[in-house]
Amino acid sequence: MEEYRKWIKIHPVYLTDTDFQELEGIVSKDLRPDESLKPSYKAEHGTRIIESDTITGFFTELGQDVVPSAIDISYWIRRQGDPLSRPKYVSVGLRRDIGTLGSSLWVTSPDQTWFLGETQLLTEFFRKRHLWYWRIAPGLPWGLCTIIGIQLSLFLSFLRDRNVVAASYSALSLLISVVVYVLAAKSILFPGFVLSGPVSSKPSALRTSTFWTAAGAIGTLVNAILGLVQLVMRFVR
Repeated sequence: MEEYRKWIKIHPVYLTDTDFQELEGIVSKDLRPDESLKPSYKAEHGTRIIESDTITGFFTELGQDVVPSAIDISYWIRRQGDPLSRPKYVSVGLRRDIGTLGSSLWVTSPDQTWFLGETQLLTEFFRKRHLWYWRIAPGLPWGLCTIIGIQLSLFLSFLRDRNVVAASYSALSLLISVVVYVLAAKSILFPGFVLSGPVSSKPSALRTSTFWTAAGAIGTLVNAILGLVQLVMRFVR
């Protein structure tokens, strides 16, 4: 029997406990009478592993102030009384690091109709929850490195010319860019996902993340523009 499979990249998203319930509802809504769903929720926080087979249990174990580095969600759908049948399977891997691997969605099923419908619904589900910087996320590491390289070159050039004022400004700009890069590398700025638990516990998760990420992005953009202007002016002279 043929099996249908698809891997889909998940761009930076914002999810609440209610979204987790909706996600499970999407996977389970077309279950046949002879099928059963087995969900699994797992999060990593340092050396700590949080696991549960229910959404309520997962967020209870996770606690109010834990910011996990990774979340893995899996749904197995099996036919009851038929252990040899191929299961339907949905896996969601969320990573705060937006690097090469990042977050992804994996769907597999021997049922083509279910597979196509589920893939479309899940893709749309995550698309509606994109964070504002999702389009620039893939190029952020290279972009930040390029900005740092330009500012470092300008700083060294101004030092050679003994232009103290310009060198001081370049040093400050370079420092800001390095700080933004480090915070982005640690997924404090531009995280691959923002998670908010029950409304009573972490109501400001998105607002806080958006504020600092936007501030970092604006600061980096201004630094990049001023650095390019300085670079152009040096060549014009």
